[in-house]
Amino acid sequence: EFVPVEQSRLRAALSSRTYRRAWSSFTARHGTALRRALLLLLMIGAVAGWSIAMLGYRAATAVEEGNRLAAERDYSAAAAQYRIALQITSRSVEVHYILGRVLLAAANRDNQRASRPGLDQASAVRFRAGARAAARDAVKQFRFVMANDSRNVGARVALAELLLNMDDVKGAAEEYRQALKQEPKEPAVHTGLAEALTREGDRAGAMQEYRIALQLNPGNGMAHAALAGLLYRTGKTDEAIQEGRKAIDILPENVMIHTNLGSALMSAGRVGEAMEEYRRTTELDPHFAAGFYNLGTALEKAEERPEAITAFETYLRLARDHPEFGQGISAALAHLEALKAHGTQAAH
Repeated sequence: EFVPVEQSRLRAALSSRTYRRAWSSFTARHGTALRRALLLLLMIGAVAGWSIAMLGYRAATAVEEGNRLAAERDYSAAAAQYRIALQITSRSVEVHYILGRVLLAAANRDNQRASRPGLDQASAVRFRAGARAAARDAVKQFRFVMANDSRNVGARVALAELLLNMDDVKGAAEEYRQALKQEPKEPAVHTGLAEALTREGDRAGAMQEYRIALQLNPGNGMAHAALAGLLYRTGKTDEAIQEGRKAIDILPENVMIHTNLGSALMSAGRVGEAMEEYRRTTELDPHFAAGFYNLGTALEKAEERPEAITAFETYLRLARDHPEFGQGISAALAHLEALKAHGTQAAH
């Protein structure tokens, strides 16, 4: 076989002691430079590895601090820590998810603050603006999670809750339906879809979802209460009363459940029982103006006029600093006038 001269010489060198002598000679002349180059490569590798390890440590530390702050409900500071982690590991689905959860919690809290009785208008506007900003940011986080992990049901349900709070009822209903395809036996998803359907005006569909949720979790007091409300609005008063009582057994100190049960009992003509429910609301929350108004109407219906007058007067005292109660104030004044007029007539 014909072999070029240069290749023939190379083979000879590699297969003989000439190669070893050549290498010894080369290392003798350049050994120091080789050692320095090797040491430099090792140092570069070590620094790179140390830098990567430090970045990972910094990200983990930021997440840990964020979790601590979130547990203390310092949501703004927690979100800042999660953002630090995302500067280091921007593609982390887990960090985007927990950032979304803390933003959702912040939005819910600001909405609750904005609805506090007696809050000045400027503060209410500020809290609502903060809630909207947090909600929009949370939506971005959950959409990122779902784009990279379509099986993450928690992110989908949280997104649905946000969309519902932002009045995107159709979008929320669709996300809940998609979540049910993955987790058909998750009660919270059924209750979420039920709320969306209620707001869409599909009462029959909403009641069906609440019933499924309660089959899966009979101890959900708020689901019993919501179902009671739907039954009451569709004229099924007796069933509404039954569901309302189940809700109170689970949540005995919930003022609104007692209020709604009282309304159902009044509609059924069970005035004495309604009075007990309304009286209970005033005991649970002595500043709940509507409780005294409702109690006054029940007492008036039962012809217990002195107590009715006291209830309406208490309502007026609590409601006078709230312009939004204008219609109720006018009605309470009319009730008082009629009650006092009846008392005057009785005296004559």
